[in-house]
Amino acid sequence: MVLSVFLVGQLNFAGDPRVLENLSGAAADAIPIDEQLSRDLEDDSSDADPRYTVTLRRTTNPAVENVALQLLTTMSTLVVAVAAFYFGSASVETAHARERDDRAAAQGNLREEQDETVIATPGATTGAKPDQSAVPTKPPDNPPG
Repeated sequence: MVLSVFLVGQLNFAGDPRVLENLSGAAADAIPIDEQLSRDLEDDSSDADPRYTVTLRRTTNPAVENVALQLLTTMSTLVVAVAAFYFGSASVETAHARERDDRAAAQGNLREEQDETVIATPGATTGAKPDQSAVPTKPPDNPPG
């Protein structure tokens, strides 16, 4: 990423600017303003015939500019894709954790409800175990005779 930003930045600053000296006013006016870095009146020019020194921006090779911009675009897309994958994975993991917690809480509530459920069985009111409810716990006082 740093390399692509560096390359795009170097397109404007690489090389020496082109200097045109001793230009007439008409010739200096013919140069588009966006191509000029500076426009200075020469010291030895007269008011009747002003002469200018114009410094032009360095022209770039369109192929080099295209490669630099494509590299910048590709690297930016890669950074965005990695960030999106990271945040997408984190949100999915959070959702899975929340779902696990909800399931665990639901199962815990179900177990608590099962523990609190009273099942009516014979002898439950007397405290006897269900399989002993029909069996007398002590022999009768008066044996049949």
